[in-house]
Amino acid sequence: MISFDQYEWALERYGEMLDYWKEAEQNRQADRLVLEAAREALVRRFEYLVESAWKTCKRLLIETEGYSGEIGPKTLFRLAGGLGMLDAETWITFWDAHLGTSHDYSEEKSGALLHHAEALEKQASLLLDAMRLKLAAGAGDG
Repeated sequence: MISFDQYEWALERYGEMLDYWKEAEQNRQADRLVLEAAREALVRRFEYLVESAWKTCKRLLIETEGYSGEIGPKTLFRLAGGLGMLDAETWITFWDAHLGTSHDYSEEKSGALLHHAEALEKQASLLLDAMRLKLAAGAGDG
């Protein structure tokens, strides 16, 4: 049986850091190091949430659809998109943004990733709902 615990944890922590980062960005008195740390932490949580999303969705589709374990992230997003679980191009954009910051947290690369910060939270919540529905529908088949 698929567990969504790790994904739910990643989504919750991401939401907390997103809220903190937005608040820090708006605080004109915020220390530069605090802003930088919040930005870096949000980038890390973005990366972790995207990784968790694709791995959790992959396990679900292997179990419910019988797909091979050899599915890569972009293929997985397209398959899940074809099943109506997510918007594949949006998730591919998140994936590419997350790859762009691997080992490089330059302001340019992290800024490109953070451009998608709020959209990721919304899409990750929708994906969680879709995965729960897919699992429930699959359980009803057996």
